[in-house]
Amino acid sequence: MVQPSLLQALRAKLSAAASSASVYRDGYGLLTVVAITIFAFISSCCAIVSTRAFLVTENCDARRSDSVLGMHERRHRLLQSLHSLGGRPSATPKFRPNARVNKPWRQLVIDTPLEGDRLGVNLTEDTLVITSFADPRAETFGFKVGDRIVHINGVPVFQQLDFLQVLSGAMRDFHRLKQPIVVTTVDPTSSTSGSNSKLDMTGLEMQDVCGRWQLSSGENFIISRMPGVEQLQLTLLIGDSTASTGLIVPDGPDLRCNLYRLDNSEFGEAWLSFNMQSQKIEASLKPAGSQHFGKVLLAARVAGGPSSQATPLPCPRDFPGSRSVPSSSSWPVSLTSLPPKKLSGEEI
Repeated sequence: MVQPSLLQALRAKLSAAASSASVYRDGYGLLTVVAITIFAFISSCCAIVSTRAFLVTENCDARRSDSVLGMHERRHRLLQSLHSLGGRPSATPKFRPNARVNKPWRQLVIDTPLEGDRLGVNLTEDTLVITSFADPRAETFGFKVGDRIVHINGVPVFQQLDFLQVLSGAMRDFHRLKQPIVVTTVDPTSSTSGSNSKLDMTGLEMQDVCGRWQLSSGENFIISRMPGVEQLQLTLLIGDSTASTGLIVPDGPDLRCNLYRLDNSEFGEAWLSFNMQSQKIEASLKPAGSQHFGKVLLAARVAGGPSSQATPLPCPRDFPGSRSVPSSSSWPVSLTSLPPKKLSGEEI
């Protein structure tokens, strides 16, 4: 027979064990609640910080994009206006649809220039014609003796001073942005070699089409004769700034021109036809990526524009202090004697 004192002691031990288990469960549950609360607080703080950072970044991107939206919008309007009805609403270009026009120019992409930021060619000072190679490696870039350099990264160059300044800006872009240098060259004799490249516009002379013209949609373009080369150049303008440029290639009685923006991206192909009787130009544009030309627009010569001799095209950057130099001399292309002038690679 079990004594009462032993039963009481057993009950006391069981009661104490139950109390300890209850206290443990209560303590564990409290710790769980505290841990969940702390985790939720940390998650909320992270979400708030991430949202704030996203909003700040978005605002900064929006402010940076505001400076270029105007130019993109004006380019978009230019393309739309060239597609819009103007001149004769039902007119279409009268060129041969399958005609293949020879391009007298070449674009050379230089991923890495020579040591000392050189191209390795010697040029004439007033026409930028390649006379020889200062470094044999320049030939691997695609340069040819006798070719003329007309563009660097889409910017027209004419003589020594503007060439050096544009090349300096291109080199800075290369070192800062790792952007390759794109040099456009043209064969000065290409316009007189071969039947497809002759200026055959039913007796039309170059000076007849040179000048500033205004389309019926309001946009302006300039046709000018490149100095020292039997070649015409077309420049589309947005206000007083250059939208795109290209070399004009005669195609029978018509003119063709592949247009490129200042960043070397393709703008489109232009078709031109000059009417000697009305002294007006019919023009149409096939935007880059499109298979069809837009409506034909009429263009009239702007009074007070460039003369028939066509002075050099207005460059999108200012080159103060330009001067003429003798054509008999040649000079090596290097940046050791560059004037201390800043030339950014950004569009105006």
